[in-house]
Amino acid sequence: MKRFSLAIHDFRVSGAEATVFSLQKIQKDFPYPLTVHLVCDAPLLKGSQLAEFLIQQSQQGSIEVVFHGLSHACPTSVGKRSAWFHKHQAEYLLGSSELVRNTQEMYQSLVSLFSAPLGICPPCWLASANNRKFLQSLAPAYIEGMLSLRAQGKRTWSPIVSLGSPNLSELFYLRRLGSLMCFAAMLLPRARVRVALHTCDLLEPSSMIFFANKVQWLLRRGVHPVLQRNLLQ
Repeated sequence: MKRFSLAIHDFRVSGAEATVFSLQKIQKDFPYPLTVHLVCDAPLLKGSQLAEFLIQQSQQGSIEVVFHGLSHACPTSVGKRSAWFHKHQAEYLLGSSELVRNTQEMYQSLVSLFSAPLGICPPCWLASANNRKFLQSLAPAYIEGMLSLRAQGKRTWSPIVSLGSPNLSELFYLRRLGSLMCFAAMLLPRARVRVALHTCDLLEPSSMIFFANKVQWLLRRGVHPVLQRNLLQ
């Protein structure tokens, strides 16, 4: 079966009630399983509106939560060669004992809250080799890369359809790349496409039209919408 996942990246725990309202609006505009890449810039506390919403939706199979870092930011001195791409947001290109310790604590708190391992997506899909080994040691459901999902030592090829920019000149090229990724995925008998919205896309009408059109394009070709973890099945 050909499958695609629809994800929204970069919502923050600190957004609290505003994050809940935004997710509910996305669910109305895109009535499909939704994978939420959550930046844990604050603890997700049991009993909070955001936690209860995500837990309920997760139990219903409507939403999957993915751990998406602690800050989604790195110093300007990190990853200079690829800064044009990550714009100093690739948090796990940085190596530090504090980052490792805080990540471990926050990820384990989420596992306890949801009573199951979660997927991990390093911001911008980038991480150093050492940090990838560390993230793997947390025994997540899977770890995302730019072109694949990795779980239990097995790598599944999965192209990403993403924009993630408010810059109109960049969007001109990003839309074409996104379309190319869609076509490339359809060449395989079992397509595994990740459609990745970002919070900045929600503010740009042309970007939202692009994603709506791409989702409909996939549906018309018999590609089934699933939670991201189900791309691995």
